[in-house]
Amino acid sequence: LYDTFTYGGKPVKMYVHSGWGEMYRAVKHDMHVDFEREQRAHPTAKVECIGWSRGSALAQLCVQDLNWKYGRRPDCYTFGSVKPFYIKDKLVREYLDSCGNAVYNFCHRSDIVTYQPPFPKYEMLRRVDVGEYAFARLFDPWRWHTCYDRLYIYAGVEKI
Repeated sequence: LYDTFTYGGKPVKMYVHSGWGEMYRAVKHDMHVDFEREQRAHPTAKVECIGWSRGSALAQLCVQDLNWKYGRRPDCYTFGSVKPFYIKDKLVREYLDSCGNAVYNFCHRSDIVTYQPPFPKYEMLRRVDVGEYAFARLFDPWRWHTCYDRLYIYAGVEKI
């Protein structure tokens, strides 16, 4: 999404999954225009990025983008998130961890979507596991990817 930039005095190159990167590029200009307009009208307003499923990838990319372009650290709340970032080294992970303020990517342990793409080094901003894992449930995404409105799956999660 970006050319190499400097973080902590060292060069950082961001990589994201091409599909989610292309989706974000499609909305990025409009998001910047809207953000700048709202920023002028409400300069001290809290910024939140929220999404479910594919929208969660966009929300995470938005958190990183708002931090990089405007120096804002939004809160991020997502549900059923994919893993859009390709983490090549510790510096990239450190940078991504610094982008958001409060970041919660709620992922049901039995939701196969939250493990996509299933390749090493693909990650999300901050995964918060909820619900109970059962291998057989991974083959029923219709049920377990749409369960995030059920309050019982959040039992045991710290109060936000």
